[in-house]
Amino acid sequence: MVVSCCVKGCKSRGGQNIKFHRIPKIDIGKEWISFVKKYNRLFQPKNTSKICELHFDPGLYEISLTNVYNTRRLKENAVPSISKQSLFVY
Repeated sequence: MVVSCCVKGCKSRGGQNIKFHRIPKIDIGKEWISFVKKYNRLFQPKNTSKICELHFDPGLYEISLTNVYNTRRLKENAVPSISKQSLFVY
């Protein structure tokens, strides 16, 4: 199954070197869901629902200095906020 972004109209799919993030189950997840519902009022999150990195400000990522691969991680308080028109299909 191909991974895709749950934000309605977003073109991001797996295999495009784009990170995808599961909606957190902790309180901040409610803010993520509110963001998605701006574009799809009927959205109901599933365990497989993911939001792509293009909806997060680059400043919300951190690089772990202890990680050998220098992979980027979202900060704990990160909330999606970017909804550039170029990301969407109409």
